Amino acid sequence: MPPAPDVELTPDPDGHLYPIATGRALPGATVEVVDLGPRTATISATGAGAVTDSANSADTSRRPAATPNDNSGRAHDAGGQASAIPMSDPSVPADIVVAETRADSHGSFTVSDFDALDFGEHRLAVRQISENGVRSPTTVETFVSLSALTLVSPQPTSVLSGEHYIVDARGDADADFEQLLDGRPDPRAFTLNADGNFSGEFAAPTTPGSATIAIRYADPDTGRHGPSAAAQVAFVG
Repeated sequence: MPPAPDVELTPDPDGHLYPIATGRALPGATVEVVDLGPRTATISATGAGAVTDSANSADTSRRPAATPNDNSGRAHDAGGQASAIPMSDPSVPADIVVAETRADSHGSFTVSDFDALDFGEHRLAVRQISENGVRSPTTVETFVSLSALTLVSPQPTSVLSGEHYIVDARGDADADFEQLLDGRPDPRAFTLNADGNFSGEFAAPTTPGSATIAIRYADPDTGRHGPSAAAQVAFVG
């Protein structure tokens, strides 16, 4: 089994842009960045809850197995004590590949595009797959939080007419962002105001039909960006 790659995974300090992962793996190896899923809530027999990172949970290998011994829905260990029951958020599956690249002939790699990563909190780790298909363990996780950016209007399925359309956005105060039409960024850079709001006018496509309007935090100097908030709309001319 190959070892976990040597990697430095650096989150954006403002939470606007995707992180950057740089490191070394086996030459030619496939490098995967995975989201380990949500934190795990543990609910005791009294109903009290606590949130812990599942990767940092206490070792339970020496504890007696939990077995149900009543109809309360609680689990009890062999000594009769109520056990904590891990409850994961089922809406976020664990261990999702959110970015992938291939190490070069020297084993070096860089990942900065995480299109599968959405707004919110994530626990990211990195692993490699050797050229003969053997997967390594994951690295130590890195906590990444991506701030929300909201496309207030237009809303999905909106029908837009005229030569221009209005984009209203809300997010972090004074943050830079870009607007995209069908994946093509507007050449201009935009900034939310001191209240975190923006309203601007954009040229509509000359051909009627459906299109996707999106916004995302972006760094105009480096071209790096974060997740998109998008709406599919119809232009009717």
